[in-house]
Amino acid sequence: LPANVASAPKGDKWIGINLSPPASGTWPTDGASLHAAYDRVVNSTAAPITDQAGPRIDSVPNNQFGCHLPVPGGVPTGPAVYPGGTAGTRLELRFEIIANVTGGVCVTQTNQTNYPVSNPGATGSTPLGGTTNFISGLHPDVYDGNGSTVPRADNIGFLVTEVNFPNAPVFVILAFGPSPVGNVPLALLSPVVAHPNTRGNVCIDFVNGVTFFGLSNAQGLYQHMLTLTPAARLIVQGLSAPQTPFDFWYQAFVLNVATSNPFEVHATGCGVQHL
Repeated sequence: LPANVASAPKGDKWIGINLSPPASGTWPTDGASLHAAYDRVVNSTAAPITDQAGPRIDSVPNNQFGCHLPVPGGVPTGPAVYPGGTAGTRLELRFEIIANVTGGVCVTQTNQTNYPVSNPGATGSTPLGGTTNFISGLHPDVYDGNGSTVPRADNIGFLVTEVNFPNAPVFVILAFGPSPVGNVPLALLSPVVAHPNTRGNVCIDFVNGVTFFGLSNAQGLYQHMLTLTPAARLIVQGLSAPQTPFDFWYQAFVLNVATSNPFEVHATGCGVQHL
């Protein structure tokens, strides 16, 4: 937003795909759908590639990431129809949203043999390997809360995408909650970043958060990982479900080094991992 435009309340954004009615059958068994990633039953021995989330997956509204909404006469009309919400039936549709914004998503590295794309260094994955999905990407198992046969000790982090600024400085803030003053346009917080092309709102707790620094690669990607120690995992275990829900918040800021006084900075949205 321009510096003279006030911040506006933000909310959830619902993205839908309109599919023609099938000749027979009903969703989701009619074959007219998108590919999806599925979660996995704890310690399942089934062969399909599926992703076992951490215990906080049970906090997901409706226990599901996707739904079917009837569109009689071309008008979306509720109520929404959710597939089963038990372990092994949760799904996330696979599609990519292209928008003129700086991307920022939570990422989790796991040791799952049944979901190899989530492994550190996995090919065809994120720069360092790991999954950014809504399953273990947002609900990691950092202290083996499920008691997996191969014990889990996920590492967590944040992935930033800004193709306009390759090889650029990136500042990542990690906090335990949102901004104490609400969403505020970045350009309004300081004259140092009040460049006309600065964009994005500050949504994270910038007062109490800790800041990390890194450099994006030639594609404008930067993956910041937190390698947790056994002691840190025990602390998370003591703070998370089934006791008090414990979340990590992330937000990143990418600097255009071709500008100065004021600087052009692009902010991602906030990502929240449920530990």
